[in-house]
Amino acid sequence: MDDYDEMDPLNADDGGGDEAQNPQNAHNSPDVGPRGGGEAQGDNAAGQGADAPAPNDGEAGNDDPDSFDDAEPTPGLSHKQEQAILALLAEPTVARAAKVAKVGVRTLHRWLREEAFGKAYRLARRESFAQAVSLTQRYAALAVQTLAKVMSDDSAPVASRVAAATSMLKFARDSIELDDLADRVEALERSTKEKAAMGAAA
Repeated sequence: MDDYDEMDPLNADDGGGDEAQNPQNAHNSPDVGPRGGGEAQGDNAAGQGADAPAPNDGEAGNDDPDSFDDAEPTPGLSHKQEQAILALLAEPTVARAAKVAKVGVRTLHRWLREEAFGKAYRLARRESFAQAVSLTQRYAALAVQTLAKVMSDDSAPVASRVAAATSMLKFARDSIELDDLADRVEALERSTKEKAAMGAAA
């Protein structure tokens, strides 16, 4: 194991220090661990109105994203590596993630090249992004209500009302197109199955 002093961001061997951006860290989320234990945050961004959905505080899972169930470790990873994955999700650079996880920068770079660690890290990123997408769906109704309110507010600037109306029309059109596409895919799949069944019976 590398010494802790490798974490010095001024060390020329640490891959660039705090200035070296982590290319795999495009979708950071400080509240999501390798098994998606935390909840995506963002209630303050949309929950000011009375119609804002209440946060789902009753979800099963680990309330502390920085702790792990030692009885169920991630296969192939040590506890320290699990902590490093959490740090990579939360921090903007590898150097800072290494400091938070209390491992050497070169050690963390080496772990990122290992198959088990890299696979677990990619899975954690996907789960983090999936939670963010789920959060947008959670507030979809509130977003539509907000657009409708701005669009119908005579005291709002004309540009804001036009923008809200344009967004409403765009979303409505996209919804119809998605429904049509789903119908076409379903019809194509049904036709393919019928042809396959006829070919098998012939």
